[in-house]
Amino acid sequence: MMVEESEEAARVQATEPSPQQQMCNSNNFDVRILTLNVWGIPGVSKDRVPRLEAICEQITSAAEPYHFVMMQEVWSINDYNIIALKLKPVLRYSHFFFSGVIGSGLCMFSSTPLNSVHFHNWSVNGLPHKVYHGDWWGGKGVALASTTLHGHNIVIATAHLHAVYHHLQDEYLHHRVVQAYESSQVLGWCASAAHTLILAGDFNCEPHEVPYRLLRYNAGLRDAFIDAPNKPVDGIGATNETPGNSYTSVSALRQDPTGKRIDHILYRPAANVKCKVQLCDLPWPLRVPGASYSYSDHEAVRAVFSITTDDDDSGDALITSNGPSPRRSILNQQQKQETTKTITAAPNNSITTTVPNNSTTEATPNDSNTETAANNSNTEATPKNRTTEASPKISTTPHLKNGSGNGSMNSSAPFVVMNDRLHNSCKQQSTMSAEHQLTNALHQQTDTLLDSAAICAQGMRSIKASKNFYTFLTFALTILNLILITVVSSSSGRSGGGAAGGVCVVGDECNSDDSGGGISGGWMFMLVLLLLLSVVITMYTLWLVVVWNRIETNAILATQLGLETLLEDLRKKNAAQFSNSSKVTVRSVQS
Repeated sequence: MMVEESEEAARVQATEPSPQQQMCNSNNFDVRILTLNVWGIPGVSKDRVPRLEAICEQITSAAEPYHFVMMQEVWSINDYNIIALKLKPVLRYSHFFFSGVIGSGLCMFSSTPLNSVHFHNWSVNGLPHKVYHGDWWGGKGVALASTTLHGHNIVIATAHLHAVYHHLQDEYLHHRVVQAYESSQVLGWCASAAHTLILAGDFNCEPHEVPYRLLRYNAGLRDAFIDAPNKPVDGIGATNETPGNSYTSVSALRQDPTGKRIDHILYRPAANVKCKVQLCDLPWPLRVPGASYSYSDHEAVRAVFSITTDDDDSGDALITSNGPSPRRSILNQQQKQETTKTITAAPNNSITTTVPNNSTTEATPNDSNTETAANNSNTEATPKNRTTEASPKISTTPHLKNGSGNGSMNSSAPFVVMNDRLHNSCKQQSTMSAEHQLTNALHQQTDTLLDSAAICAQGMRSIKASKNFYTFLTFALTILNLILITVVSSSSGRSGGGAAGGVCVVGDECNSDDSGGGISGGWMFMLVLLLLLSVVITMYTLWLVVVWNRIETNAILATQLGLETLLEDLRKKNAAQFSNSSKVTVRSVQS
């Protein structure tokens, strides 16, 4: 639901510069983003109304206005309308994502127009029979929107993964894995044409957990908190169940005294954009000023990015979470080729060095690859390093066998040879270091995919056990229904001509002999009511067995199939990387 009006939008469009003007005006700009789980469950969340007012006050009074604000658990459309109205002076554009029975709880606010929006509803999201958990009724998913800031396309997204209700026996872990996998796939497709992707929300998982790792590695995302130059004093940056939050229970503090970091801001720049994290922190105080309660049971997370357009395509520092960027890989390949040519150079190739009086030497190899050999041998030297007085032309042989060579050997030639080898050794170490980093990244991705596949397999066993239980429950309820139907029908049949057709109404005096053994009207009403309730429960359990169990099974199977595809691709990459690393190692040893 857009809250801007057409007249105001036209006025803003007339006053604001066009995207072409913005592109010309700035190639370097900052992006400020905030995410918060507001805990806005009507009738359940404590101090909901005053907290929402305090949240809006904090956002509108920020010293540096935010460009984007993501909120989770805004379950009431009325609350969203109030928030959008209060934030309109600084965040003119907003959208609420409807889904499920009570909504997705997701909404976003932007200082720039939202060009397009999309919501992907996850295939699994809790269990429908656990009404007190409520996740299934909310219809959660990942929400995306595209916008333009200073002439650059940006995709902003927010998500709220399934909650953890029991840390020791987490029955929804495989659901969060499916949600993370589907989100990573959608983000990978939707952000292919964007300069920058920013995902912020409540993931209900810490950085070491599998859903977080799967979402990061498969979508190629980086964590703003990890890349930020400054870290909090505790080094954790906990956002939920923190010691200073007024809504943190004592039992939660006993389990984890420091709290958990489950609210994240992830990002991924494109190849032609440099994105640097200037700041990622928890900007708001622990308590609402003048009150004894906090803003929410979660802490707000802020991130500030510095985005620069890389028109010359020379951004060497761009490394995605999946490993080096394509440009970095190309540079590594070029460096590797140069190092290989240096290592595998023929040992009898002579290098003729012409040294005029007090002039810089110039290398000229005898083979045809003049430019490569000149660059790799590094034989340029100043007169201070190598000087000659007697002969203007000296023939040197860097790689000699049994002391033989063409021409005479200068006394400074051994130094030149050692200098070349030291330079080549440094190149080898740099190349091997990049190779090791890429190998470690591939291993991390492989471990994450294997862990995800193991969790999905465990989820399949849990689904099978649930199916067996509900099948037995359906069978038992069916037998109970038959018994109740038999009792009701037999009681009605035995009542030959009593009051009200053989059934005694409450308050009437009935003779058991006249009623033919019929039961009283009160008991009959209770039996009929019990029969109807039993039939409804039987139909519900039958739906769980036939429909819902199949939906959950298909979602897990689809995720397993996708993980197998990714694993097969990673196996090929690991094999190629191992082959390249082995060749470099062998050549390094031979040199």
